[in-house]
Amino acid sequence: MRFVEGDETLRFGFPVGPSTARVVDGPSTSSASSASSATLRESLLRVVGESALTPQCFVEFSGGCDSSLVLSAAATVRRQAGLPDPVPVTYRYSGRESEEVAYQDAVISWLGLQSWKVIEIGDDADFLGPPALASLRRTGLIWPATLHYKAGVFTNLPSGSAVLNGEGGDEVFGSRRVSPSLFVARLIRHRIRPSRRALGMVGGSFLPSFVRFRKMVTRINENYWPLWLVPDMRQSLIARAAQWESAEPLAPSAWPAFYLALPRTWILLENMATFGQLNGVNVRSPMLTPSFMANSARLISWRSYGDRSAILNRHFADLLPEAILNRTTKATFGSSYFGPYTRAFAERWDGTGLPEGIDGQWLKHHWMTADVCHAGTSMLLHAAWLATEGADVQV
Repeated sequence: MRFVEGDETLRFGFPVGPSTARVVDGPSTSSASSASSATLRESLLRVVGESALTPQCFVEFSGGCDSSLVLSAAATVRRQAGLPDPVPVTYRYSGRESEEVAYQDAVISWLGLQSWKVIEIGDDADFLGPPALASLRRTGLIWPATLHYKAGVFTNLPSGSAVLNGEGGDEVFGSRRVSPSLFVARLIRHRIRPSRRALGMVGGSFLPSFVRFRKMVTRINENYWPLWLVPDMRQSLIARAAQWESAEPLAPSAWPAFYLALPRTWILLENMATFGQLNGVNVRSPMLTPSFMANSARLISWRSYGDRSAILNRHFADLLPEAILNRTTKATFGSSYFGPYTRAFAERWDGTGLPEGIDGQWLKHHWMTADVCHAGTSMLLHAAWLATEGADVQV
């Protein structure tokens, strides 16, 4: 399992290596040929069925577009096979910005599901809450750190159960380099004058790779701001991340291999699967299978990217209620993950025990005072706890 990619994941907050590209195999020629006439809906049902047709099937369900789509697909294939419905597993947090109950209720009612495992996490969603620390003691550091508070849930499910999730929605349906051009084209069609900023973004999509790289460095600095790193290391790791994030190809046929080769994608898939096995379940992400991604790139018009609702309505209208098909909001969980346990630890922590290049005092102040702490500091929080209060724990 790749817990830490040479310490870079730990320092930066998400994987920015390795420096060489990972080769990702696409679907075989025979499978691609057999799927050539399939719709995208049929393609999704196929890949979901590869994992969902087990005696016990659970779906991590937040009420967002992606987990709702996987839950609906799992219900469809299991009903077709004469199996009991999948059981959605929903984590309820204390932060108001993570509130999704209305969307969750809409999906459960629309699908007619009778069983629903709702887990009221509250303050225990904290990265240093009792469930996370119990897993951290057993397993040690892992990215993403959110896996730790799920360990207790996984171990209480029947051994060998399939646990599906909606990871991959952004990689499959999200914006692309061409999206700014599509946005401006829609404005012009409706006789709306695009702003200078919008026109500038269009030009940026077609700039040479070295210029896109420089712009991505600026964007990461402005939006990700890893200020806990000393300047030299910060710029080094930002450059590594920018190399990957600025390299998206224009051709839709190349998108699946590109996104599956991103360190943040394939390391996530490996870690989720291995972490699930350690806790007795089989964790799968149907939308990040090569065959579904390849069919998505083939069947979704490149003109649709940047408009998720349009994609969902065109290809999955019968699998989702209208409230989800046209949803444009997205929940966040920062205030739940860095809660009272984090603040209490930060108050008594002396800022030591972290790798070279980390400003412990900046982190201490951040964890104590920020309304919503930076998600990229989660593994450093775990590392700080292990190095001080968890120093006697064997991991």
